[in-house]
Amino acid sequence: MPQTSKDESPRTPEPRGSRRPSPTVVALALLGIVVVVSVVVYVLVGSWIG
Repeated sequence: MPQTSKDESPRTPEPRGSRRPSPTVVALALLGIVVVVSVVVYVLVGSWIG
């Protein structure tokens, strides 16, 4: 029997400690970081070469 007394949604348990955010948030954060870093590197390299 599944214990659903503590968590209302057993599929996506959200700990109140918030030490492990949801994988979608992690993916979006990593994607944003990659985009920002790539843009900064592109601008720096462009200004360097030009």
